Amino acid sequence: MNKILELMASHTSVRKFKNEVVPDDLLNSILDAARQASTSSNVQAYSIIVIKDQEKKVKLAELCGNQVWVEKCPVFLTICPDLRRLEKVAQRQGYEFQDRSIEMFIVATVDAALVAQNILTGAESCGLGGVMIGGIRNSSDDVSKLLGLP
Repeated sequence: MNKILELMASHTSVRKFKNEVVPDDLLNSILDAARQASTSSNVQAYSIIVIKDQEKKVKLAELCGNQVWVEKCPVFLTICPDLRRLEKVAQRQGYEFQDRSIEMFIVATVDAALVAQNILTGAESCGLGGVMIGGIRNSSDDVSKLLGLP
């Protein structure tokens, strides 16, 4: 088995974190590499919100169903399907964005999942751990307000 397959096979969800800062250059390298995720439409219809502010992490932990590891992690990433960003890019290029179909919703959701998986794999390859937090969807309106999402 090669090193990448070994890394993938060794994955575990981590919910207990060291009290250490993830350096910005390392985080940016992981995010830059993760954005190379294979997509079916090559639109990268997602946004990544980086949260380091402790007060926001505490509130997010509550909104995610009182998951204490959300507030204890050094950095929390929220990955959102994002058609609004794609629409703005199209408008900036002089195109009218008319495709608000279920297909585009699926494309955005799949793109977000692919980049999220790449982020976690990239983090693990650097000796970091993490866990996907499905509970972020429990209070999407409140999360949106907290993070200033449209």
